[in-house]
Amino acid sequence: MPGFGFGFGFRTGRRKAVRARNPGTVNSIRPGPLWTGIAGSGFVQTPVDPVRITAKPAIRLITPPNQYFTHNLLVGVIAAANHGGTLLDNLGLEKVVAHYEGSSVDILAPSYQEITDANGITRRYFGWWITLTRSGPGDANLYFEAVPKDASMQARVIGPWQFSPQTALHDRQLLVAPSQPVIAGARYQSIGAALGFLAQSNAQNPLITIIESGMYDIAPLSAAYQGRGYCKISAQVPITIGKAGYTTDSAALLRPRWDGLRFSGANITIDARFVSAIYQEVATGRQHWLDGITVTNSAGRYAPWRGGTRPLGHFVRNNAWFTECTISALSNPCVNASLVRGCVLEGGYGDVATDAACVVHTSTNDWDSSDGWTLDVPSMTAAYSGTESTATLAISGGNDSSARTITATWGLNSAVLTVGSTEALMAANRYWVSDVANWLNGLGAGFSATVLDNTRRASALSIAGLKGAPFAARDVKAAPLSLVTMFDQHTDWFQQNNAGMLENCILANNVSTGIVGQDVFLTASGGTKDFLIFNNAFDNKLTTGSYSNNAFLASQFARAHSHVVIAHNSWASQGVLLRGDQAYAPDGYCLFANNAVRDIVWMGGGSPPASIIGNHLQQGAAGGAIGSNTTVGGLQSDCFADSGAGAFGARGPLQASRKQPVVALDRTGRNRGAADAVGSEAFFTAEVVEPAQPAIGSVQFPPFNRQYDGIAGTISYANSGLVQTPLLASGSPGAFFIMLQVPHERTNLNREYRVMGNGATGSSQIFSLSHYGDNHFDGPRHDEIRWRSRGSAGDLVDVSVDVQLRASQWQLIVVTCDGAGNFSIASYAPGTAKIAGTVQSSSTHSLNALAGTHVSLGDTVSGAPGPAPYAAPAGAFDGAVAFHGFVLGDAGDDAKWQAICEGADIAQTLDAATAFRLMRDYRNGGQPRRRLPPSCRVTSPQPVRFTGQSTAVAACPMRKQTGIFTLTACPTGTCCARQTARILAPSS
Repeated sequence: MPGFGFGFGFRTGRRKAVRARNPGTVNSIRPGPLWTGIAGSGFVQTPVDPVRITAKPAIRLITPPNQYFTHNLLVGVIAAANHGGTLLDNLGLEKVVAHYEGSSVDILAPSYQEITDANGITRRYFGWWITLTRSGPGDANLYFEAVPKDASMQARVIGPWQFSPQTALHDRQLLVAPSQPVIAGARYQSIGAALGFLAQSNAQNPLITIIESGMYDIAPLSAAYQGRGYCKISAQVPITIGKAGYTTDSAALLRPRWDGLRFSGANITIDARFVSAIYQEVATGRQHWLDGITVTNSAGRYAPWRGGTRPLGHFVRNNAWFTECTISALSNPCVNASLVRGCVLEGGYGDVATDAACVVHTSTNDWDSSDGWTLDVPSMTAAYSGTESTATLAISGGNDSSARTITATWGLNSAVLTVGSTEALMAANRYWVSDVANWLNGLGAGFSATVLDNTRRASALSIAGLKGAPFAARDVKAAPLSLVTMFDQHTDWFQQNNAGMLENCILANNVSTGIVGQDVFLTASGGTKDFLIFNNAFDNKLTTGSYSNNAFLASQFARAHSHVVIAHNSWASQGVLLRGDQAYAPDGYCLFANNAVRDIVWMGGGSPPASIIGNHLQQGAAGGAIGSNTTVGGLQSDCFADSGAGAFGARGPLQASRKQPVVALDRTGRNRGAADAVGSEAFFTAEVVEPAQPAIGSVQFPPFNRQYDGIAGTISYANSGLVQTPLLASGSPGAFFIMLQVPHERTNLNREYRVMGNGATGSSQIFSLSHYGDNHFDGPRHDEIRWRSRGSAGDLVDVSVDVQLRASQWQLIVVTCDGAGNFSIASYAPGTAKIAGTVQSSSTHSLNALAGTHVSLGDTVSGAPGPAPYAAPAGAFDGAVAFHGFVLGDAGDDAKWQAICEGADIAQTLDAATAFRLMRDYRNGGQPRRRLPPSCRVTSPQPVRFTGQSTAVAACPMRKQTGIFTLTACPTGTCCARQTARILAPSS
């Protein structure tokens, strides 16, 4: 049935989350017949990217190019475009086309696919995928073409990217062992010597394996070299690549002069303590690839480099590839990167990924320049005790600049000293604070200077409170002048520099916590074109120092923007400034939608653009009137589960302010609902997926009898052990709940569909839950759910709720007792309002025991306990059930039941509960929740017309004599799963 059994009824097959494994759902491609093994030879007409005259999709490679492979190679891109204000339909693309040496294959949809990283770990990444297949050895060019759905946009072509199908993965393999003798062409004592041999041998894709631990430097080649692939450097034992100490800035460069080194595997650590950067020679040549390694600074995040911050604004020169790396205690690690994929960045400073072309599935934590640099450190005092009546000190020039002038004046006399941050000035003794003190003391005019701290250079001298800025003449005669050093170093997660990344950039599915700085800063004077920024989550650490009070820091967008899509991002603690005062001018292809952000502020004259849609702001925000469908409510702690710890799940006002999404999948790969929370995380998490066939572990319970002939989904609960405590009684708060889905085309039939319970009439009746078709013979019941409970004692409780408006949507039916004798029934459904049913009061009703068949999905009976046919007009409910049970001690409330129906944890939400009964949960892979282990007194399923009685399986060790199951986990974790498997398995 279309739309039946998928999620909660409002999802469609097109938007179903893909969990495919390689390579079944991925098309393959091989070079065309004209290919000779020479890159480019297979094309009759080489793909060409058209000159941009209007908006184009953004598309970036998420698999590093220039790889050799011997069989197949999975290659992915991430690509998307705005399509009339949404990316919901296929990320706004008709398709992505792979062009490979004369062959072309359409990739019709994006998907999550698995790869094995450099350390053997399986990773899942989202993109558009193609499998390259080897048909012969050589080098082959691959292009990707992103075709937009919007006919007014242009397509974009990227490439050529070279990949090399080969009979052998490496053309040369060498070992490095410093303590062992050299074997020419096989083993060397240093990496530099091995590279020298490989370059002389014209190696194209060699492998160097280091087999002895230790510290390794890389001596440079005599001339620059590049192969067609990479020179892979791996290690069999943990090793460190770095330098023994600092001598000069030039020597601090790790400059192998081999473009295209691939540092691979967790045994490699690059120590940046005495390494300023890894040097790549030719900007258009083979870029270095850091693959699954560790990069750190063993001296610590704030260790001074020549008395100041690190000297360069990058760590790898030009446009390196970073995949699955762990990076810590470093500054500017991924600036200018071609790709940052699956990396973990921790405890650094400066920028994170400024001007990177593509950042995906990467986490950043504790990125902060304030603790070590933006501090006033008392460094020197200066005083004058000479004969002149006046004496002053002044500093000109920018903070920590290459040349800064210090001027001392006494009376009509003056002297100047130029200090700076350069290596040359350090050699000239015009560098350290002590150099300034020695100069002043050496003037012989009555100045005296005392050094308080000489670990930081004098180019950062200033006066406390000035944030390192220069200052005009200050008196030093009346009282000593205190000088501090302070480095005006700040942090951005992503900043667009004026001459940096201006077009075709994607930042997606990332999370950042504990950052002190601006998250996204798009203000380049050259404009911003075709940027896709979606499904990112940011939490900014709030600091309160003299200069580091960042409570009002904001992401900023300025100047001309064309096709810049910013959607489904969570700025948990940061606002967004739209800089109309700096000519912010987004075109009609731009979109700022479905973001959860502290505030939006339009600066300057004019009006905000119409492309600001469906965002949620926090309580006190000034931007509630900016854009359309903007909602405001809740503080940070009200809106997010625990964003500071990386938990960006929506709660409170954020999850209540649901809107139509513009991106189908959230940051973690889950489907968004038809109406869902904005920001990076979907709120609807409970998925019940229709199985292709009945099988153990199916997440749908049980297999539909109509679809799978001969299989009935009966569960019988034995009465023994359940008589001691009421399940639902007038004097105790509690509830019965069941998540079910009604097959909508059956609602017009004149039948009673038994969902749970034994007989509907008679003194033996304990309870029943039924669904009625329209115009049922028993009065004018229209698509109604009815609960009748004679109970073990007291009154008959008969309540019902009309669910015509639910159609085939998943709904949570809840029967509650408030503990004061008031019983009610209601229906809750994801993204829609509660439907209240009837109410009834009883001071005597008590349901203490269960007897007979209490879940009957399929053509089975009310007998106790074996299955047999129902008698017309009754029939078995042929819908689907996700979970059901009784709860004691907590009747919940509308907010709690609404949250549960939308995927919230049942036990955590009903936090006042004392026990749960007969709790079964068939979501999430068909395994019962160990937090709420199920009763194991069940019968296995039987054929439809079976009239015998099956034997109950052994009891779970969690089962108490009373039959009450607490929140304690099952001690073995196996019995409950075993019984679930029996329930779901077809009978033999």
